[in-house]
Amino acid sequence: MKFSLVIGSILIILCSAFYFTDWKIKHRAKRQISFLKHNPKKNDIILCGDSHIEFFDLNLLKNKNAYNFGISGEKTGGLISRIDNIMHMEPRNIICLTGINDFLAGKSNKTILDNFENLISKIIKNQKNHSITFLSIYPIATDKIKKSDIVEINNYIKHQCLKNDFNFIDVHEHLTDINGVLNKKYTNDGIHLNKKGQTKVADIINAYTTNFFQSLDYGFSLFNDTSNLNQFAPKLNYISKKPLTSLHHRFDVLYYEILT
Repeated sequence: MKFSLVIGSILIILCSAFYFTDWKIKHRAKRQISFLKHNPKKNDIILCGDSHIEFFDLNLLKNKNAYNFGISGEKTGGLISRIDNIMHMEPRNIICLTGINDFLAGKSNKTILDNFENLISKIIKNQKNHSITFLSIYPIATDKIKKSDIVEINNYIKHQCLKNDFNFIDVHEHLTDINGVLNKKYTNDGIHLNKKGQTKVADIINAYTTNFFQSLDYGFSLFNDTSNLNQFAPKLNYISKKPLTSLHHRFDVLYYEILT
């Protein structure tokens, strides 16, 4: 009797795993086919990444020229495999968010770091007039992943963004509670954001896209002299301590945290 129960349990687990894997494969294929229907223009934004992106409500963004290229369950390797196709569409702005599913799958920090290195190398290889932005990996409310591991990867992404003139928006700290995990008011399951959490992220992205992407579209009109630059600077909390003495320096400090 006990043996039969064990065998039955194993079969149920295997069938469930097969079904979930099959669903992920079909879902990924379906999503990628749907992306082909879009024709982003040169001033549009593509958001790409995992379920945090796929389930993100684009209506929360002020910029209505945004496309959702998120795929639920995607890991860093998945984004590596399709980032060149996204870039070949030549949108003006690409926002990337990936990494949490690697942690949930038990991948080591070294593997995740290596994947980010490969992803960034691919982006550099294909970069033309794209503005590349990385969002920090969101916190989660579970003991399965060490908080310090997420922080380590986020710090690496920050460093690479500064090194390669990418943009980095740190939303991680704005979603955490006093214990450094995902604030319960922003989630219903401990991992994914609820409407309040998405609104929080959207507010940060809106502040960024309004002040920076529009300034690029209008020929840097907001930053044509140092006085305008320093007048705007107090709105941001720059991680880099470089002085804002010129437009050139302004774009040497492309990662920051929005003060909210």
